[in-house]
Amino acid sequence: MMNRVILHCKVDNFYISVHEAQNNSLSTTAFYIFNNNTIIDVNNNARSYGISKGDDIYNIKINDTAVNAIPADYDKYLDIDKTLYNIYSRYSMLCEYAGPGKCFIDISATAFRMYPVNIAQMIISEVKNTLGLSISIGISFNKLLAEIASDIAMPGSTRILASGTFREPLWDLPVYKIPGITRHLIKKLNRHSIYTVKDIALLNQDKMRLICGKPGIILWEYACGIDVREVVHSNVDCDIRSIGEGFTQKGIIDCNDDIRLILLILSQKISKQLLSNDVKACGIQIIVRDEQLRNHELSSLLCQPTQSPLSLARQGYKLFKDNYNWQSDIISIALKATKIVHSPQNPLTDINNTQKNSTAIYSDSVSSLAHSIYGGVTYSTTGRDKRQTDSEDLRKFTEFFSDKSC
Repeated sequence: MMNRVILHCKVDNFYISVHEAQNNSLSTTAFYIFNNNTIIDVNNNARSYGISKGDDIYNIKINDTAVNAIPADYDKYLDIDKTLYNIYSRYSMLCEYAGPGKCFIDISATAFRMYPVNIAQMIISEVKNTLGLSISIGISFNKLLAEIASDIAMPGSTRILASGTFREPLWDLPVYKIPGITRHLIKKLNRHSIYTVKDIALLNQDKMRLICGKPGIILWEYACGIDVREVVHSNVDCDIRSIGEGFTQKGIIDCNDDIRLILLILSQKISKQLLSNDVKACGIQIIVRDEQLRNHELSSLLCQPTQSPLSLARQGYKLFKDNYNWQSDIISIALKATKIVHSPQNPLTDINNTQKNSTAIYSDSVSSLAHSIYGGVTYSTTGRDKRQTDSEDLRKFTEFFSDKSC
């Protein structure tokens, strides 16, 4: 079998770089990018003021003129992504979209004619000349090591992890640097005093399976530099623009707890459609209609592309709670998954059947509670009725929404 040559191309600080490329003056100033009062990215100059991703813009205690605030422009980011993908596609028919500003390219068929580093340098130059963006490219014999190589490469350069040299840079990484690893798995590993990739490699498969279930086997293979995933051609021009579900109440909706339950029902329906179409959402939108028949549209960028009903429900509720002031009660609400992209592979989550099943059972129990409250029930005209529900279900529901993971 021919040795594979995989490139992982990554725009350095994608959101920041897009704005700096279109406005050169920003590179010498401090600025952050925000959406719905939440900071989604920060440049190095702004970090010196103590500003971090995820901060609320209203909590920033600095002079307004010291740091520029730039609203997120999702349409611009998606256009840049499509242009990048078109550039990558000129070098191989096997290009796999891997997230904003990221792509895997399998150049195995052409690597024998040209040295892989030369191909990578041509891509770096073309992206720089066409879009003004700096990209880092990792080169290796599988997707895992190519992605890690791009992460440890200097900005705007290449890094090779060959079969005889990958172990040291791989083993020195902390476990949270493993591509695709979830917070849940990180906590499990840390509870067993496993903090680096080397700690995983020194265990055996049976031990890792005992600690993490099926993902433990994948993690052990990753720690040994084993990754058999193929680069799968993606079509970034997704025909699906958005997926939405709505809810109209017979009476009125008058409190945040009602909204939380409704969003959970809607997010599960949307998640099923995302999964069936093998796509993920990069953004969400909420459309609220109040009793005065006024529409309120709220939108936000998700922390990462997702198909998860948990992420959609939590992010949707945060978006609603941060932006709706309850001057009027609500008669209907709709949730939309927006900025749809094809789903990048992630075996650490895709094969985690144990986690998926437990999450589904847990979500179903909460969803059943929601349906028992809203299924066919008519509110009074005041909407202030107190509804009796099982205290254990409500406790689980509160825990579900208090979990901060995406």
